[in-house]
Amino acid sequence: VTDGLRKAGLHGKKIQERVVCHGRVTLGQVQADELYVKMQGGRVWMATAMRVFSRLFLWGEIALQRDRRLIERVVAQVWAAAGGIVQSVLFAVDGFSAYPRAILKYFHIRLYTGKRGRPRHLPWPDLHIVQVVKEYSGRTPGGEAPPGPRLPEASGRMDCPHPNLVGANQHGLC
Repeated sequence: VTDGLRKAGLHGKKIQERVVCHGRVTLGQVQADELYVKMQGGRVWMATAMRVFSRLFLWGEIALQRDRRLIERVVAQVWAAAGGIVQSVLFAVDGFSAYPRAILKYFHIRLYTGKRGRPRHLPWPDLHIVQVVKEYSGRTPGGEAPPGPRLPEASGRMDCPHPNLVGANQHGLC
């Protein structure tokens, strides 16, 4: 059994190095999430990203704090796995506010205008960011049935320059 696990681990490591670390991944739908892990000396945060359809683990990072830098390190490795090649990507993330900014920091095209200064950064044409709303089934502790499904409310104005970033204004992304 131990030998089989060792062989499987070596095979997984080779695939990770050959495919993911050399920028040969077509991303499609990417799910990113973070969780805390309890340890004897406290707890650490682990942020991960995976390609949904193939269940390919793209990257994971560990940090003592759940912050923007942790998320940016994971998103940077997802961008590297894509090889920086513009493609269709759907990010499914939870409500942590660091995700939209981190994704837009890496998944953009530079628009050179010929003027002085930094070129304008435009999101990839087919980049979509969705927030997964976690809803638990079953009964509440009081014994009554939970309320029915909720529909998301319309989010703010739509004057963002990119159609895939509806609601980005309220987060200061546009």
